[in-house]
Amino acid sequence: MVDERDGKSNSSEGYRLELEHVLGLGKFTFVTNLAFSETEFDKIHPIFNRTRKEKGYELSDFITYVEPFGLRGFSINGLIAYSHVDANIRFFESDILVVGLGVGYSF
Repeated sequence: MVDERDGKSNSSEGYRLELEHVLGLGKFTFVTNLAFSETEFDKIHPIFNRTRKEKGYELSDFITYVEPFGLRGFSINGLIAYSHVDANIRFFESDILVVGLGVGYSF
């Protein structure tokens, strides 16, 4: 992946490897994603005086339960996702956790 941005210290080149697994068990569907990435930025950052490098990983699972309580067309959906980015400039490091729950309806 190539990311061209204004200010060369934000332009980058990198790669991302992603794996997705889908499993259906009766009324349940599980979609699991795992990703690894590495990015190197083009120029020295003007504030931190270093060229930034990042490595990261993500793990997520999206779960669907169809027709809960016998309700035709409805589904209950859940999401849990975690992302971590490790950078050689600590300011750009991050940890993100997302948890969600929703109701769906198919027409």
